[in-house]
Amino acid sequence: MKYIIAFVLCAVQLQFLQAQESLKLKFDHESLLVSNIEKSADFYHDVLMLHEIKNPLNSPDRKWFSLGGDYQLHLIHEDRDMVQNDVATHFSLSVNDLDAFIASLDKKGVKYTNWPTTEKAISTRPDNVRQVYVKDPDGYWIEINDATY
Repeated sequence: MKYIIAFVLCAVQLQFLQAQESLKLKFDHESLLVSNIEKSADFYHDVLMLHEIKNPLNSPDRKWFSLGGDYQLHLIHEDRDMVQNDVATHFSLSVNDLDAFIASLDKKGVKYTNWPTTEKAISTRPDNVRQVYVKDPDGYWIEINDATY
């Protein structure tokens, strides 16, 4: 009898360990509350050149954008004040040609900064990735860099 109990306990523990190993988290989407859905959607489409994707909720107060692969950005309208945050609170997108992207920001009159928020300046991280930061219409910081990993 004790062999049966030991076998059952081992089998249950093995199943539990296998279930833990099969659980894998992956990034799905970033969601931002915005005060003006159209103005924000225009920024993410026109300035950051993100492609708008179908919103299965079919709500005019929500816009979804592809961040490449299966990753998405969800904009959700809510009447609110502009966010107040530090440049350290941001999300990041990489681009294949940072210089061309910066030229497009200049052409569109979009302000950008480096990490200490010096206007029209580029930061270089210790891993040699170059980066700039822009703010969306609601004050969210977005890092744009040339990382290739």
